[in-house]
Amino acid sequence: MRQQKKKHLFEKIESGYHKYAVQELASWVNGIIEQPFYIEDSIAFIPDVACYENGILTKIYEVVHSHSINGKKLGLINDWCYRNATELSVFEV
Repeated sequence: MRQQKKKHLFEKIESGYHKYAVQELASWVNGIIEQPFYIEDSIAFIPDVACYENGILTKIYEVVHSHSINGKKLGLINDWCYRNATELSVFEV
């Protein structure tokens, strides 16, 4: 029986500038870099930086240059917040 490899739903494509900016921002805000958030066992979204206060997610940051956060990603973030009874702020940097 032949096993099939599962395709990755997310392909990581980022410039060196973006990677450095994410690392620098995470150090400034004491955040976690690229932590995935799940809805029903599948990845819903991965913010560039996630910040917690007292163990509760309060803020997420997206480092953008030419492509801002699209409506689909905002909708997934909103859905995750609703399902987890969590309020958070989303920042584009």
